Amino acid sequence: MRQLASLRASRSATGVGIRAQSGFSLIELAIAIIVIALLLGALLVPLGTQVEQRKIAETQLVLEEIKEALLGYAMMNGNLPRPSLSNVFPGSAISGMASTTDCVGGEL
Repeated sequence: MRQLASLRASRSATGVGIRAQSGFSLIELAIAIIVIALLLGALLVPLGTQVEQRKIAETQLVLEEIKEALLGYAMMNGNLPRPSLSNVFPGSAISGMASTTDCVGGEL
């Protein structure tokens, strides 16, 4: 019994074999953070693609609405709307060149 007590005393003095490690080492924590970052990165790529696809679909819908509005205008008025060239190119020789028949004619 005394030998066991002296063995315990010597081990506690050196710190060998008495206490088990608790917690994680820095390497284990770094590996866990890297794994989590890789998983998040794998999830964020498809999410970004979905957002981009949604924006493209919304833009296509708006362009389709603009097309329908222009065709409706052309059917009602017989021509397509056009900007005044004096507003587009102020002070240039182009502003006086366009006539009112430039956008009239042709088939829709």
